[in-house]
Amino acid sequence: MAPAVHSATDDNATHPRLAADDQPAIPGTVHLVDLDGTMLAKHAAGAQVDDIVLVPAPSDDPDDPLNWSPRRKALSSTCMCVYTLVVGIASAAIYSVLEPISEATSLTLNDLNAGTGYLFLLAGWGCLFWQPLALQYGKRPVYLASCLGTMAMCLWGPYTTSNGQWTASKILQGFFGAPIESLCEISVTDI
Repeated sequence: MAPAVHSATDDNATHPRLAADDQPAIPGTVHLVDLDGTMLAKHAAGAQVDDIVLVPAPSDDPDDPLNWSPRRKALSSTCMCVYTLVVGIASAAIYSVLEPISEATSLTLNDLNAGTGYLFLLAGWGCLFWQPLALQYGKRPVYLASCLGTMAMCLWGPYTTSNGQWTASKILQGFFGAPIESLCEISVTDI
């Protein structure tokens, strides 16, 4: 017969302990509901009864995303979705206009495809630069730099006349658009 779980908790006040030999429960076990109201954990605000336990527990800092109002969370999510659409479309829709670019310039389709390949290569490698920068200085400056850099590269693209310029613009566009690959997911989990 399995030992019964009682209301004693560990340091985080969300992990139950077993009554029989005071060993921790299965790793990853977390109390999400406190029906008795005996846990010393933060509970969800606005509930009729303090039964929903917040895991992870929000800090007292008003800038902690877990403490944001629903309106601010919705605004943050909307801005992030708009950012994802703008940068994603600017990077992915380039294939639909390669023939007109080839006709308007002296660039061949092979040159244009190679430059676009570099764009997606740097979209992956650029995360190695942007992720630590976002952790150190915050996500907002990274999102702004990414948006502005991508916009500048999209404006430069139509004025390229040589393969070197096209490749350079696509490398920089991929580098500036790299946060779309990983930073948005982290922003969602923060909220």
